[in-house]
Amino acid sequence: MKIFSVYQMGRMGLIGFSILLSQLARADISAELAEASAPLAEGVPEVAVARLEALVSKNLPDPEWRAVTEKLAEAEVAARQPEEALVLLADSRLRDIPWAKFWRAQAFASLHRWADALPLYEELAADRSSPLHGPASFGAAEMLRALGRRDQALTKLTVLLYDKEWAIRARLRSAELYIDKADAINARRVLDETRAKSVADRTERRLLRGRLELILQRPERAIGIFQALLKKPEGAPHATLMAALFGIADAHLQLKTPEAGDDVIEQFIDDHPADPDLPVLFAKLDELYRAEHRPSRNGLEKWVHRACSLRVCATRSGGSAFRRGDRDSG
Repeated sequence: MKIFSVYQMGRMGLIGFSILLSQLARADISAELAEASAPLAEGVPEVAVARLEALVSKNLPDPEWRAVTEKLAEAEVAARQPEEALVLLADSRLRDIPWAKFWRAQAFASLHRWADALPLYEELAADRSSPLHGPASFGAAEMLRALGRRDQALTKLTVLLYDKEWAIRARLRSAELYIDKADAINARRVLDETRAKSVADRTERRLLRGRLELILQRPERAIGIFQALLKKPEGAPHATLMAALFGIADAHLQLKTPEAGDDVIEQFIDDHPADPDLPVLFAKLDELYRAEHRPSRNGLEKWVHRACSLRVCATRSGGSAFRRGDRDSG
């Protein structure tokens, strides 16, 4: 039987005590991390960023520091702080870590740096055993789409069409790409095959159905679909509402009734005077006004006054409201 000296027994006791302290510390940091990250799941990433920054500034061992840093990078991207995320992820300790590459790609994508994000996504997507394979493959397809490489994007999405987690999103994005290519046959086929379950996925499928009706030159049907989306906007992403508005405008352009389309957008602007997409909404109004045969000067002046009341005239130097007045008086 092996006999331990008092010194050895004391040393073993210290080691055991230090292991216990380490385990308690890990449990403590896990609880703090969960609490600091909670606002991210609640839709307030800015709060999560502040809490996680305080946590990461502590003198944490590397494993705990990496765990907190991963959540902080996610929160910064969600809070529209991609530049801060890139600075955070530039640390040499994160150079070869897959999740760090993923959040770098996400940050680049947020900055519209498609060409910088694409190789990172593609590197991660190459490992089919990785939990990042699905999101990285989808991300790569999104970057290819943004770069105008639609056929390559469609090819990238094929690997996800039978993935349990990503199949529906991949099918919806494939349908959108076919619509972008004006390929109505394949767009309809993919939409018919898509069994959307969540409210968000069903809403997106309806939106794509409306866009499909447009490329099939059936604007009345398209307007009905888009109007239904706008009547019940609860929970719909802002981008979906914008797409529905633009769909109605495009449908009225097909019908050669642009004045009906501009009424819809003008009403939306009146109801949402602080909408972040006001510049693109005004640009669409420009297109609709140009399509009108003989816009009323009184109507135009009324709209100029309403636009100015929203304090947009100064930000639209040389903007459409003034150009419309010039054209009408010429």
